[in-house]
Amino acid sequence: MHEKNRRRRATAKSHAVDAVADAGIETIESTSSVRRVYIEHTDAYQVMFYANYFRFAADAAEEALVESGVGVDARMVAVRKCKYARAARLGDDVRVQTRWLRREGAGRVTFEQTLVDAQGDTYLSAEVTYALLNARHDARVGVTTTVDDPHGDVETSETMVRLYRDEQSRGAEGSSHVDVLRYFERGRTDAIGGSDALSELKEKHGVVVVVSRLEAEFPERILPRESLDDGIPTCSVKSTVEFKRRNIQVVFHQALYAPDGIMCVGSADITCTCLDAATMRPISCPDALVAKFLGFTV
Repeated sequence: MHEKNRRRRATAKSHAVDAVADAGIETIESTSSVRRVYIEHTDAYQVMFYANYFRFAADAAEEALVESGVGVDARMVAVRKCKYARAARLGDDVRVQTRWLRREGAGRVTFEQTLVDAQGDTYLSAEVTYALLNARHDARVGVTTTVDDPHGDVETSETMVRLYRDEQSRGAEGSSHVDVLRYFERGRTDAIGGSDALSELKEKHGVVVVVSRLEAEFPERILPRESLDDGIPTCSVKSTVEFKRRNIQVVFHQALYAPDGIMCVGSADITCTCLDAATMRPISCPDALVAKFLGFTV
C-alpha cells in the first residue's frame, strides 16, 4: 500500500510539473541572447563550424525556457527549413533570436530561431524542435532511441566513428546533436576524398564547398555509453549523394548507425553548394568531384 501511494504521489507530481511546463511554453515570447565566436567554434579558416550554430541555438532555447519558468532539460530532435545565409567569423557577436512557433505533440515544442549579427543581418535561420525532458519525458525512461532509416540497401560511402569519451559531450547520456553533426562532417569529407581533396578543389579548380541548407532528425537519447567490456564501441556514418541545380548543389543524405550496424540513431539531408573561390558565386561541381561520388550517387 505504501509503495502504491508513493507511485500515486510521484505520478501526480509528474503531471503537475508537466502542466506548469505546458503553461509556461504557451507564454514564451520572442527572446534573444548573444554569444561570441571563439577559436573553439571555428575551422581552419576562422569561419564558424556549421554544427556550432546549433550549439548556440540550443543554448538560446535553454535560456528561453529557464526565463519563462519552464526550467526543463530540452534536447534538440529536429531541424527544418534551415538556411545558411553567410558565415559567422572569429570574434563576431552572434545574436540568437528565439520565437515560439507551435507544439509538436506531448513534450515537444518548435521554435523559430534566427542567428544574426549586430546589424540584424542573418547568418542562419531554422525551425528547431526540442523534446522537453521533464518528469514525464525523462532521459532515462521511455524516450525515442531511433529515427527512420533513410538508406536501406542503397550503396553508400561509409565512415567509422569510435566512441571515445571525448567524442560524446553528454558523458554517460551519450552524444549530442552537435556531436552527430560533427560525425556527419567526417562522412562528407571522406566521401570527397579527405582534406587533401578539398585543398585540391580550391587550388586546382578554384572551387570551395560550403553547407547551405540542412534538415536533420535526432533521437532524444543518442548512443548512451554502455559497458566497455567488449571494447570501445564503433558506430558508422553512411552517406549517399544527390546532385541538384545543374550540379551546383550536392545533397548529402546521411545517417548514423549504432554499433550493431542496424539501428539508425540520427539522419540528415545536408545541402552543400559549390562556389567560385574568387567571387564566392555559385558554380557547377568540377567533373573530378562528380566522379568521386559515382559509386553512391542516387
